[in-house]
Amino acid sequence: MSITAQGRPPETKPRLRRTAAAQAPDAVEMARQVISEAEALLAAQRRRLRGSASAAALGAAERALLEQLVVADSLLTVPALARHKGVSRQSVQTLVDRLRSRGYLTPLRNPAHRRSPLLALTEAGRQVLRDARNQEAAAVSAVASTVTPAELEAARDVLRRLRTKTSE
Repeated sequence: MSITAQGRPPETKPRLRRTAAAQAPDAVEMARQVISEAEALLAAQRRRLRGSASAAALGAAERALLEQLVVADSLLTVPALARHKGVSRQSVQTLVDRLRSRGYLTPLRNPAHRRSPLLALTEAGRQVLRDARNQEAAAVSAVASTVTPAELEAARDVLRRLRTKTSE
């Protein structure tokens, strides 16, 4: 044991081991910050694209509905779209009516349900979606060039896990 100049043993602080419980607030705060940054990134991206021609043609909810029809790779009904998005059938119907009036969607006969038509993208709907994606790609490209593909992949995976856990 060493002795200080005053003739006493040096004061030592007890070493605290961090337990899982002690680490939890740090992890919770970090997760909160990640979610906050993701929200800020989405808001900044929307502001950046807001003035574009494709953004003027499609609102965020309208675009999401068209994207869902593409991702599903099949014809869907209003109730199916509403269930997938976790929103009311009435809110989806309002979007569908607006998109139909612009010529972006067309209803098709549904052999399984006479009063619930299947929805299909028209060529105009495909084109407006392509335009929106191209404009978004140009904006995202500038941002994506500041990080590596591995960093983007890691960020995507973390956000996906957080979203999945939040949805449970």
